Amino acid sequence: MKGKICLAIIVIIFGLGIFMLMHGDAGLSLQTKDGYNQTEDFGRETDASFSLLSELGKDFKNFLTIGADLFRVISGGESQFNNGLAVLTGNEAIDNSGDPVPPDLDNHDTSNQEKTTPTVAELMAGDGADTPVQLIEASVESVVDGDTFYAVIGNTDLKIRLIGVDTPESVHADDSKNTVWGTYASDYTKTILKEGMMVYLEYDEEPTDKYGRTLAYVWLSEDTSDPGNMLNAILVRDGYAYDKVFRPNVKYADLFEELRVSAQNSGAGLWADEGFAALWEG
Repeated sequence: MKGKICLAIIVIIFGLGIFMLMHGDAGLSLQTKDGYNQTEDFGRETDASFSLLSELGKDFKNFLTIGADLFRVISGGESQFNNGLAVLTGNEAIDNSGDPVPPDLDNHDTSNQEKTTPTVAELMAGDGADTPVQLIEASVESVVDGDTFYAVIGNTDLKIRLIGVDTPESVHADDSKNTVWGTYASDYTKTILKEGMMVYLEYDEEPTDKYGRTLAYVWLSEDTSDPGNMLNAILVRDGYAYDKVFRPNVKYADLFEELRVSAQNSGAGLWADEGFAALWEG
């Protein structure tokens, strides 16, 4: 109790000190004008007087609020202030109602606040979301393996390699590299891509690789707002492919990583088999 009383007294002393410092100069200035500048416009002096009186009224009301807080403490109540310094520095001020006013947060530094992991929707709505996606229409001819297929654009046959994802080998020239999981991934892709089906190709920074394959994000519809329409994302989401970065084509790298982590944690698709997990880790 004694500590609270001392705190309140300190608040009053500081308040009176600031009151005298702030308005002593103002009163002297007004007297100086009255004594030595008799030709100054009377209306301007009147405005200054009213302004000074208004400020004095506000300070007097704040003074009464502090006094009431002291009485509350002496009576056994809780002070509305954390400490006297908080009042003087503005971290906890008093408005005309006498209630505590929170500090101004307009310029509050949030750089050290905890950052949350973006959702898939936020990732899809990231940089460049307002820029229309350029799509090239193609007709599916046949599936090579889980991440590669043949398609026709106009009169040109192209071998399409999915960007940003990878599936185990199933048709490699070196048969020792082919795995049962590659066959499963290939079969899953075949359930999605059918001969004659129209798909929509989106290119990234580099349109082809060193093998001459066309690199693309393959959309199953022209709606690019939903990752559920992109073959690359579907294969990772359902656990038949994992994310793999092929720079500089990294537009959806964060999305693919998030989808892989989710599929891996839930044991989706081939992630339920320890052999597939070991293959990815290797």
